[in-house]
Amino acid sequence: MSKRSVLLFGSKFIGGGGAYGLLEILWRGFTHISMIILGGICFIGLLHIYKYNEVKFPRLFKRRGYSEKAGGGEDISSAQARGFRLNMAIKSVLGGGMITAAELLAGILLNIWLSLNVWDYSGQRFQFLGQISLIYFFLWCGLSFVVFVVCRIARSMLKTKEARSGG
Repeated sequence: MSKRSVLLFGSKFIGGGGAYGLLEILWRGFTHISMIILGGICFIGLLHIYKYNEVKFPRLFKRRGYSEKAGGGEDISSAQARGFRLNMAIKSVLGGGMITAAELLAGILLNIWLSLNVWDYSGQRFQFLGQISLIYFFLWCGLSFVVFVVCRIARSMLKTKEARSGG
C-alpha cells in the first residue's frame, strides 16, 4: 500500500468520523469517541457502496432453450444476463442496512458488554435490544442518500476540473 493511499484512506476515515461526530453533537448535543470511530468506519463502507455499481447474476438466470453460440435467440434481458445497475435508492437502503448492522455490533460491544451506555433506544418503538431502531434505519438510509449525492457532485466537479485542465 502506497503512502498516498494510506493518507487518502486516513483522510476519508477522519473526515467521515468527524462529520458524523459533528452531526451527532447537533442532533443529541454530545458525542462519544466511539461514535467518531464508528462514523469513520461507516463512511468508508458508504464510499464502497457508492463505487459498487452493478450486481451480476449467475448464468442460472438466463432463459433456458436459448444459445448465444447457436444464435437461437436472445437472453431475457441484458439486465438478467449481465446484471443490473444499482440506483441511488437501492444504494441508500444498502447504506442504511450497513450502518444499522454496524450500530448493532457496536452497541452490543460498547453498551451491553462494556456497559458504556453510549446510546439506548429501548424507550422507542421498533427497537432491538435497545441498540438499533427501525426509525434510525430510515434516518441512516436518508443520510446515505445525502452522502451519495455529495459523492456524485464531487465526482462531477472533479471530472469537470480534469476536462478543463486537459488531463
